[in-house]
Amino acid sequence: MEQKTAAIELSGVWIKYGQNVILEDINLRVEEKEIISIVGPNGSGKSTILKCIMGFKDPFRGSIQVFGSEPKHVQQSGIFGYLPQGNHHDVNFPVDVFSVVAMARYSKRGLFEKLKPPDNDIINGALEKVEMTGFKKHHFGSLSGGQKQRVLIARALATGPKILILDEPSTGLDAVAQDRFYDLLKTIRDKEGLTIVMVSHDIGTVSRIVDRLACVKQRLHFHGRPEDCASNEALAKVFGKNTYFISHDKNCETCRDRK
Repeated sequence: MEQKTAAIELSGVWIKYGQNVILEDINLRVEEKEIISIVGPNGSGKSTILKCIMGFKDPFRGSIQVFGSEPKHVQQSGIFGYLPQGNHHDVNFPVDVFSVVAMARYSKRGLFEKLKPPDNDIINGALEKVEMTGFKKHHFGSLSGGQKQRVLIARALATGPKILILDEPSTGLDAVAQDRFYDLLKTIRDKEGLTIVMVSHDIGTVSRIVDRLACVKQRLHFHGRPEDCASNEALAKVFGKNTYFISHDKNCETCRDRK
């Protein structure tokens, strides 16, 4: 059987800030069109891996490939759609939803260049993909947390990426909004054929929709199917002893109550 194309591959990657080693000998392969979540406690190096993938941080040892090229060589190609951690926006800033998504197109056209009809089509298409078409004239600050995240995903999609990079995308969302948001990500992957890499500290929540989990605490302690992580000793190494992995699905009474 022919092996799928690797979207991302980290080989023997070591990262340090100053004299402090943050990541040791990371070997991680992300297949094309795969959803993977990098999980671990605060300060474990999760967000640093994202920075490496996008070419914002270089390893002092090892190599990183994105579709066969070094990250810096593809950085300006629009291959990445990025949703950073902790998107804080002034709710009083007078901008509507359409304008927020349009920011992605200005990054390609230039800040003072007018958008063209094809740009408007892309913006409207991105809003449709996240089911926010009916909100495009709404004030961004008036939206719920889940709606704001959908709009920000639309902005990332409007760049035409092949890889979505999401850093703690469900922060601040309640349980119901989290479930709907992650379901949306899976739908986008299935329809658009994107590769999705996200950081999370909550294994139980993301395990329902991801293909692979990567458990990180300075080193990569586990990389595989979510169902294989529950009984793996990596869980204790990353999150500590007496840690329990609760995976939610549609047969779970708590999950049914969330609907």
